[in-house]
Amino acid sequence: MKEDMKDTLISHFDKDALKNDSEEKIKVYGSEVNNEFLRAPYEYIEDNLLNGIENKKILDYCCGTGLYSILPAVRNAHIFGIDFSDKSIEIAKQRADLFNVSNNCNFTVGDAEELDFEDNMFDLVLSYGSLSYLNLDKSFKELKRVLKPSGKVIVVDSLGHNPLINYNRRRNIKNYAPEYLDELKTITHKDLDISLKYFSSYNIKYFDLLTLFGSLLNRQSGYKIQPDKLIKIDNYLLKIPILKSLAFKFVCEISAD
Repeated sequence: MKEDMKDTLISHFDKDALKNDSEEKIKVYGSEVNNEFLRAPYEYIEDNLLNGIENKKILDYCCGTGLYSILPAVRNAHIFGIDFSDKSIEIAKQRADLFNVSNNCNFTVGDAEELDFEDNMFDLVLSYGSLSYLNLDKSFKELKRVLKPSGKVIVVDSLGHNPLINYNRRRNIKNYAPEYLDELKTITHKDLDISLKYFSSYNIKYFDLLTLFGSLLNRQSGYKIQPDKLIKIDNYLLKIPILKSLAFKFVCEISAD
C-alpha cells in the first residue's frame, strides 16, 4: 500500500473509531453489531467455524475496534489483533476490558502487509472486511508465513461482481478517499485466486442477495419482511451459479495444506 494512501485510510479509520468509543457502542460485539438482515455470514462463522478454538492462537487481521475479536476470546482462544489505526486499537482494548477478556487479547498497532509475528505462529486467521484495502500479494504471502501448516484463513468480505454494490462502495469511498477510488475496489474471484500462489485451496459460501434488498426496503420505507425468510430463500438462490456473483457478502476458507 502506498504511504500516502495509508495515511488517508488511517485518518479515516481513526475518525470512524472515535464515533464508536462510547460505552454504549463498545458493549456489543460479533454478529449482533450488524443489521439484522445482514448478519448471516457473521453468524455462519460464529456457529460453524469458531468451535473448538480453546487455547488456539488466532490473528484478527486488521481488527479495527475489536468487534469480532471478543467472541473468540470469550471462547478461550488467544487473540492477537493488529490494525494500523491507533484509535481503533485503543477502543479494542477498552472493549476487551469491558468483557473481561483482556488476558486473552493482545491488540497492537502494526502493518498488515509486514506482520511483526513469528513464522508458523497462528492456528487461524480472521479477516473481516479488510482485504480490499491491501496489496493482496503481500498480504497472502505474510498470512501464509505466520500461519501454521495446518491452519486456515477465514475471510468475510463484500463481493465485487454486483454493479449496484460497486456503485454504492464507490460513492462511500468518494467521501474519504476520492483520489484512490480506482485502487480501493471490492474483492472479486480473481483477487481470491491470488491466494493460490501461497495456499493450496479456498472454498466460498455466498450470502445476502434478497436480504440486502430487504434491508434497503426496510430502511427506505419502514416495510419489513422477516429476515429469516429472506435468508432461507438466499440459501437456495445462492447455490445457483449465475446468481452467486450477485451476492453482497461471501465467506471464504483458505487452506494452507
